[in-house]
Amino acid sequence: MAETSPLTANRSIPAATVIPVLTYPDVREAVCERARARGARILMEPTDFPYGERQYTADDPAGHQWTFSQTLADVAPEEWGGISTAPAVPDQR
Repeated sequence: MAETSPLTANRSIPAATVIPVLTYPDVREAVCERARARGARILMEPTDFPYGERQYTADDPAGHQWTFSQTLADVAPEEWGGISTAPAVPDQR
């Protein structure tokens, strides 16, 4: 049996069959409410994250999972507990 993710724990569809989709519209409460009114099940309400994104996640009536994300600010990883790394340099051998 396939494991379930935290976002699919209350679903009958195994996590292996869920294809999350990430899109970047304006994430306002009105967008979330319109999706809810049209039959989407909201898994995560619009939430501002310390790394500068506002996101919500929903299942549409056909069972597709969508994550909507909006960049609010360009935040350095160190400001939210992350670590900056240097870009990878291809091996020149």
